[in-house]
Amino acid sequence: MKSFSELTMTIGKSFAIFGKLSGVFGVFAKFLGPIGLVVNAFQAISGFIDGFSKTEGNFFEKVWGGLVGGLKAVVQPIFDVLMWPINAFKKWFMNDSGMAANSPSEIGLAILHGIKL
Repeated sequence: MKSFSELTMTIGKSFAIFGKLSGVFGVFAKFLGPIGLVVNAFQAISGFIDGFSKTEGNFFEKVWGGLVGGLKAVVQPIFDVLMWPINAFKKWFMNDSGMAANSPSEIGLAILHGIKL
């Protein structure tokens, strides 16, 4: 029973340390939101400038190209983050798991070489 009480005391001390660290991280996390907004604003502005400069046509078409470029600059990283788990699973399945079919597969080649007419 002594080892169980030592274990619970150790867990309690570790939770106390995590509680103190969470206060520090909480203060840091309050700054992440505004920093993210500033970064997104810079991305949108640079995307607008790129879209405006690369679009051919009159002024309104250039402004539309700039708006689309700014929107792409902001939305594309969010889309990439949301698609990362799906792409990682696809890469794992196709390359690392060994379950995806290689063309031609080793089994298929063995069957082909085994059948001789």
